[in-house]
Amino acid sequence: TERKRAEMALQESEERFRHLVEQMPLPIAIVADNGSIEYINRRFEEAIGYTMAEMPSFERWWLLSYPDAGSRAQAIERWEARTRQAAASDGEILPDEYEIRTRNGELRRMEIFGSIIARRTIVIFNDITQQKRTEEELRQFAETRASLLREVNHRVKNNLSAIISMLNGERARIRDEGLDAAREALGSLEQRVRG
Repeated sequence: TERKRAEMALQESEERFRHLVEQMPLPIAIVADNGSIEYINRRFEEAIGYTMAEMPSFERWWLLSYPDAGSRAQAIERWEARTRQAAASDGEILPDEYEIRTRNGELRRMEIFGSIIARRTIVIFNDITQQKRTEEELRQFAETRASLLREVNHRVKNNLSAIISMLNGERARIRDEGLDAAREALGSLEQRVRG
């Protein structure tokens, strides 16, 4: 019958979708509109460590990922603002950065985004921890480099000031003593600059 074909087509479509999500290189969770977590892919378990049994609901996810109540409240507020914005527009949840605690206790910086589709929220996690570490290392390198350049600049200016002072002294002496004195003064200056 037509109804049976439609049910089979829907089932096949859901299977293709589930297979696609399972093969994604990013952690993904599918959350029902009642807050229950319907699905997490293999990559989610590998990267974040929690299983479906440990976090059957989004509420439980927040408790596990944010043991500190204050941090949890801030993260929930930010996430809910993003999902409200998405629900009021095209369903796209714009990326935002969150620092979550994985099952093994490690803090990971995640860019979390997704879509609201058919009364479900597809949540995608992009681990940017290494990127943030690299950015911090580059920032520190740039600060160190700038500090070294300031120090070199300072030392060069000090040395140039000393040379200028010596030249001014020799120039005054040359005015008083003539050309032979100039040669002698420049030779003396060269000796002093060489050290």
